[in-house]
Amino acid sequence: MLRKLLKYELLSTSRAFCVSYVGMLAAAVLLRIFVEVAYWQDQVMPEKVFFPLADIIAGLSAFLYFGMIVVVFVITLILILQRFYKNLLTGEGYLMHTLPVTTHQLILSKLIAAVIWSVLSTIVVCLSVLILAFTPELIGAIFVGIGLAIQDFQEIFHFPLVIYGLEWVVVLLVAAAGSILQIYAAIMLGHQAPKYRVALAVVAYFVINMILSFVFTFLMVGIAFLPESVWAALGAFFSGMSPLGAAQVLVLGTLLFNAVFVAIFYPITAYLMHRRLNLE
Repeated sequence: MLRKLLKYELLSTSRAFCVSYVGMLAAAVLLRIFVEVAYWQDQVMPEKVFFPLADIIAGLSAFLYFGMIVVVFVITLILILQRFYKNLLTGEGYLMHTLPVTTHQLILSKLIAAVIWSVLSTIVVCLSVLILAFTPELIGAIFVGIGLAIQDFQEIFHFPLVIYGLEWVVVLLVAAAGSILQIYAAIMLGHQAPKYRVALAVVAYFVINMILSFVFTFLMVGIAFLPESVWAALGAFFSGMSPLGAAQVLVLGTLLFNAVFVAIFYPITAYLMHRRLNLE
């Protein structure tokens, strides 16, 4: 049933995302064309005729392009918020919560779709940058650089760079899930109030951030006051570690750090939705 929920969620949001993606890529293409035209004009007529139309259009295209980047990320955030809140916590929730599915399946369908669209939005933005910077020399240099990086990584760490890169992809996906679940948890906390739920959800989000900042600062201060024997033991541990071991410890530490957020915010969201649901 999770597969069906996820399919429905992706189809329901695909139109808005696809339109924004096409718009941003089209803006990138237009900007590249008019920048090339303006450059050609400056080369052909550097002193003969000053005709600023190409430069003006290139400037407007740049404004449009950067505006589309903002639009893509704003749409991503808005739809993540809207699909969770409107679909599960307003009148539509009466239908969703009567389906033969569990609370976990409802949350996971929203979460997985949100992560997918967040990743795709980032990929499309990177693709638009590549369109702007594309030259055959650049593409060749990128492939040469990738080849050298793979070779150097293999020589230093004796481990495939592709697998190490996939490990970081997993870390980034977990980090994205933790950030989205923090939003979901704030929405559910704000939803406990009888009125002004959206405003209180915003307040809850900032309060959560303040608490996390305080905890992080407290831990950093605590680490600074660790006994010298502990620092010596840690130094001996890391000094005797191979480069690959140190790289894997970095991946594992970052993964566990982000997994903590998932482990905190997912139970809060699931519990409040299952036990304290109060539909509008």
